[in-house]
Amino acid sequence: EPEAGPAVLSRKQLTKPFARSFDEEAIMETRFDRTLAYDALDRPPLAWCALFRKRLELDASQWQSVQEAWAALLEGLRTVKTHPPSLERLGESLVRDDTGVQRPVTIAFGGTNKTGAAVE
Repeated sequence: EPEAGPAVLSRKQLTKPFARSFDEEAIMETRFDRTLAYDALDRPPLAWCALFRKRLELDASQWQSVQEAWAALLEGLRTVKTHPPSLERLGESLVRDDTGVQRPVTIAFGGTNKTGAAVE
């Protein structure tokens, strides 16, 4: 295929920069829309169409209480620090886009206690 338009990237070149903070939802090969410049070609250049989901990773290894976990969650979501400790209310805030994190978002907790001991 002739080299026209933007540089051609492999799927790996496209996804690698996003791998740390995003989950891949869908990726497909496509072509750019026709333009005056691309009309001179047999067909428009190759393109990728990709949908990524933001992944918010929280490190739970230092949390000593539910309050610390809640505070870390609110900070990660960049929402008001006075948000009441209610997952239902937090869910409503996410639906209304009241947080600083664009939807959709996956929230992952790392550094959790593997022994099953409860956080006090």
